[in-house]
Amino acid sequence: MMLKKIIVMAAVASAVALAEARSLHSREGIQQFCEKAADERIFDISFRDDGAVSVCFPGEDDVDCFYSYTQGKTYLHSRPDLNNDGLPDVIVKDFRSAYGLHEVIHLMAFVQCKDMTFLQVADEMLTDLKPIRRAKPQQFSDLRASRACYDEKLERVRTRFFRLRFDRKAFFYGPPDGDPELSQYCTDKELSLPSSALIGPAH
Repeated sequence: MMLKKIIVMAAVASAVALAEARSLHSREGIQQFCEKAADERIFDISFRDDGAVSVCFPGEDDVDCFYSYTQGKTYLHSRPDLNNDGLPDVIVKDFRSAYGLHEVIHLMAFVQCKDMTFLQVADEMLTDLKPIRRAKPQQFSDLRASRACYDEKLERVRTRFFRLRFDRKAFFYGPPDGDPELSQYCTDKELSLPSSALIGPAH
């Protein structure tokens, strides 16, 4: 009897957690988080036909905006639906900085809020970033990240692949393969890793 009670309680807890997750990642749940998020994570994004974009704080003039097509350094990478809520999200590539012989750029990901603003959910120095597969309804897809680093010892560029997982508590994608040290691009630690077409383990 006790075992049956424990199983029932576990099932109820699991159902509650699932319901909360679905609520959090639905359009309404996303909007609630957008409204509560820190101001520095909410942006208006404007698009131009030539692929340039402006990523500005709401109400900020494009001339004063750090990531803007006025500066001519920020462009659209892709428009995936990261959380399968039917709203197109945005991955932006920023070319404001140079990274030597490393073939990396600044990539940022944003999910669209119901009020048409965007919430930033990823920020990494990478070569490419895209969903591994279509997300399940009201969940966030894992992201496949690549980073091509120049190896001075080998005198050539080597590409490594990583997985970025969504952290529900932070409402932000974690570092490559869950390792904070890999948020720093092309470090000695990263250069010591083998080149591989494999990515970090799934959930």
